[in-house]
Amino acid sequence: MALDEVSFYNLVGDEVSPLNLLMQMIDLYEQKREVGETKLTDFNEGSVIRNIIEGCCVLAYAVLEDETEASKLPFISSSYGTWLDKIGENPFINLPRVEGNPSQGIATFTLSFEQENDFLIPLDTLLEDDNELQYVTTSDCTIYAGELTAEVSCECLTDGYEGNIQPGQLTKIVDDSIDSDLVSVNNLTEFSEGTDLEDDEDYRTRLLENVRADGFGSEGYYLALGNNVPGVHDVKLADLDDSYTSTVVVNGYDKLVSDSVLLDVLTEFSDVNNLIYKQVFNVAKPTYVDLDLTFDLTMLQEWSDDDLTMFVSKIVNGGSYEQMEFVGLNIGDNLTRDLIIGNFELLGDVVDIKVYVTGESSEFTSTDLSELEVVKLGTLTFNQTIVE
Repeated sequence: MALDEVSFYNLVGDEVSPLNLLMQMIDLYEQKREVGETKLTDFNEGSVIRNIIEGCCVLAYAVLEDETEASKLPFISSSYGTWLDKIGENPFINLPRVEGNPSQGIATFTLSFEQENDFLIPLDTLLEDDNELQYVTTSDCTIYAGELTAEVSCECLTDGYEGNIQPGQLTKIVDDSIDSDLVSVNNLTEFSEGTDLEDDEDYRTRLLENVRADGFGSEGYYLALGNNVPGVHDVKLADLDDSYTSTVVVNGYDKLVSDSVLLDVLTEFSDVNNLIYKQVFNVAKPTYVDLDLTFDLTMLQEWSDDDLTMFVSKIVNGGSYEQMEFVGLNIGDNLTRDLIIGNFELLGDVVDIKVYVTGESSEFTSTDLSELEVVKLGTLTFNQTIVE
């Protein structure tokens, strides 16, 4: 290998090559000779000392190249492969690579003539498409006596988009135990859901977008910071101005949000480790919009008003009811008729439901909130009609 054939640039932008290293070592010896620290003078090509130094430079180059490559691995922009996966799996990022998935579809087996007994095509029967991509049956398939066809689900053995074949491409039975003169196979419909493993370039782009969106000092960072405070349902940042002052509007699971929760949020946001230069935060409650609702319910059996009130409050505020989990409304989210009815349909005893703003004759459709307002339930009235 000629010493000037290979090179790389280190993290500070300097070009490194075996030839550069050789020139640096010769310069060092020249400096030492001038002060009497060495008597070596012949560094011409072919000299003994030159040959020794060239060998050392080749080894040093390999070590420096490996070190430079290793120094790139912790950074999203220059990492790759399993090292990039480790960055995405970091709990503070928690964004794993999108895995590839095999395609799935239906294969139809056809007999050339009817059989007196049931004909079994077993689980894991191997099939091939026109491009020799292989698939397996995911269950036993039985063509019953007197019939000619049966269908069975199949899955591609290779992850990826290439397994998403069109109708008529799955035509070969690979299993030698099945007589191909007696049984044929085909797919009458397309195979789908096959996806490729996310490559490094796409994964790196997604990681960088995620970090930029939620990195330290960003809006995403502070929203996550506030949402993790106990008792907080969600927060929104407002009034950010040139003086680096921002108001954190806090929506709690309880309405009205307590002063102790507000203090906890302010303490978290004021921590010096969470601040950028000159950053100042204030905390505030959202503007609450009181809503009194009347429900006309047709029920299979009567429910207590307390249970119904609790159920509606979970729809609005979030939390658990029985074995159901409710997200609740964020700051600025409107409560709608469809949201109420859709959740009431989860209760098996509800036959019909109509919702009104108390005192109004037309049915409730939706609130109309500004971006810093929150629905606060007022008085809830339930009129129940029980049917057999």
